[in-house]
Amino acid sequence: MKKKLIFLRALSTVLLFVFFVTQTNAQALTVTGTVNDNFGPVIGASVFVKGTNNGCITDLDGNFTLSNVPSKAVLVVSFIGYQTQEIPVNNQKKFNTQNREKFKKKYEKQFGYIK
Repeated sequence: MKKKLIFLRALSTVLLFVFFVTQTNAQALTVTGTVNDNFGPVIGASVFVKGTNNGCITDLDGNFTLSNVPSKAVLVVSFIGYQTQEIPVNNQKKFNTQNREKFKKKYEKQFGYIK
């Protein structure tokens, strides 16, 4: 009787452990996307998961891929001269972002730039 009880406790502990491990893995996503501006793809933009070291830079076509992204995470997209964007993941796997210039209005006032 004691052996059966010990066996059932061990089995329930193992099953509980397996349940939590699979739940943790199920929440991690592989996220892909493209970073563009008004002229096309942004090469070398930084894309990372806020509050972590998980990040990458965009390739020659502005594409990025991040793995092990929590489903409720926030992606941060930044590049010199552009506004930093924070994008909630919300279980999405594909993102296309449009960067906005950070200093455009300041330079227009200083140099009289007209489109």
